[in-house]
Amino acid sequence: MSEAMSHPKPHQNPLEVSATLQDLALLRSSDIDLASLIPKDVSKLEVNETHQQALQQSKLFVEEIRKAIRIGASGAVDRLKERIDDLNGEVERAAVNVERIQDELLESEDTNE
Repeated sequence: MSEAMSHPKPHQNPLEVSATLQDLALLRSSDIDLASLIPKDVSKLEVNETHQQALQQSKLFVEEIRKAIRIGASGAVDRLKERIDDLNGEVERAAVNVERIQDELLESEDTNE
């Protein structure tokens, strides 16, 4: 590694944007052909079933995350939360009313005896 490449100081984030951009600029100016690091015949790369399953799971994960982001951005979750909060309030009021009616019935039974 050349001394021209700067290494992040121990207290710095190793993936700091400015350091990463500097590294990319050094790679570009160093005349290194990164394509030469990739095998010429990619079809000969060994891809087993485990790799295929991991790739498929990754694709499904990304699709689900994208759906979640779209739902979150649409505000649907916030609207549902507001509706649930409203319904919870109604249930609590109904429970208070039921308890009040039960107390009144118990009192009326006690006075009738």
